[in-house]
Amino acid sequence: MTFLAVKERTLELTLCLLIGGILAACSGEASQTTTLRIPTATHSPTPTLIAKPSITPSPSATSIPSSTHLPTPRGAGLVTPVLTFQLDTPLENLGPGEYLVVLDNEASLREETAIFQFVSWDVQQYGSLFYLVSHDEGENRTGLITGTNGRLWFEVEYPPSLLVLELPTLQTQQFTFGTLCNGVSGSRYFGPDFFVFKCRNDASEYYQNLYFVSNEMLNIVGVSPCLEDLSLRWRGSDALELFSSWGINDYSYMFCVAESPKWNIECLQTPFQVGATSPGGDWVWVAPGGKGDQEPFRGMPLAILPRQCIGVEDENCQLIPVARPSEWKDQESAHFTFPTWSPDGQKLVVIDEACLGGVAKTWIWYYDLQSSSSYKIALFNDCYEFPFTGSFWSPDGKKFVVDGSGVFDQSLVVSLEGSPVSYPLPVKGWVVGTIQIP
Repeated sequence: MTFLAVKERTLELTLCLLIGGILAACSGEASQTTTLRIPTATHSPTPTLIAKPSITPSPSATSIPSSTHLPTPRGAGLVTPVLTFQLDTPLENLGPGEYLVVLDNEASLREETAIFQFVSWDVQQYGSLFYLVSHDEGENRTGLITGTNGRLWFEVEYPPSLLVLELPTLQTQQFTFGTLCNGVSGSRYFGPDFFVFKCRNDASEYYQNLYFVSNEMLNIVGVSPCLEDLSLRWRGSDALELFSSWGINDYSYMFCVAESPKWNIECLQTPFQVGATSPGGDWVWVAPGGKGDQEPFRGMPLAILPRQCIGVEDENCQLIPVARPSEWKDQESAHFTFPTWSPDGQKLVVIDEACLGGVAKTWIWYYDLQSSSSYKIALFNDCYEFPFTGSFWSPDGKKFVVDGSGVFDQSLVVSLEGSPVSYPLPVKGWVVGTIQIP
């Protein structure tokens, strides 16, 4: 995929990233961590249809920073790394709300350790809030995975485990993989109430099982055979979807679902890649197959379909094509398409990008279900996409984050309405998660 070619996010450390939904999973070639190397060159984005912020961002008020070593996990679990919680803003000064988690590339390079900054969605108040660093000489902590429901999840290499930090109490828990995978495991995929991981033993070339774990109790609640070459994503809080990704010459795709409490995997064949379901559960975006050599490759085709029509052949279950806004139909086409639903389930937001052969453009637009029409948001003279670890929206559903293609590029907050159309986050790097302060 094009986005793999343009995103050289590398640093001399390893960061375990959550993928939400669009990266390949359950593959024998899947990697547990991503090695990041920071290039020396810097690059500034040059948007063309973007209003400049009317407000100059300023950091939130800070006090004298304080360092807190995280306590031993409840349950007397083994913890090899020494983690320090560095507060730039006291927790008691942080109001309830959702904050973005940004890997600060410049600070990480300078300090030679992974530093994650937490920034507010509010352009008038955002700034550095706090971060976590590891002082373990063995570098057994590989990095932040994600944030869910007031928790931060970290990968621990030895003993193979996940360390969970709860906010704002700063209590920790630990989930240990033990002998389940004999030290060989794949990526973790986190939902609101459960996470799933795939693993294999040293003697096997392929991942063998999917393990479903309760986020609250940290106990295994289900096991299913791992299906190779399928990607994973969560639908809601208690359903995992497994799907084959779109290919230009593919005519048939696999779509599977595993639901709580049994977690049995049920599959069917479809003539299109099944995309994410809208938050209300009524619609799903799909990518029809079978284009073949009929026309040049001009990006992934998009359509929507009532969710109950997946696997159903009926005259009332026809695909509804999703096209670009009429003003952009004659412009050069992008190489790939990144769609995501708005939190209210009424808009399918799309990122088209062209980033090869000296071209660097990104078209951001949305399809409105009520009007059955597409509308422009912005055109950038640079490459942007939804973050690797998922699509991050503001709590009010009016703004979302896109990441720049260069490691030093600042991520942007893009508004669906109002002014400014976009503004950069104060931390150079990319967004890897969100965290809620209760």
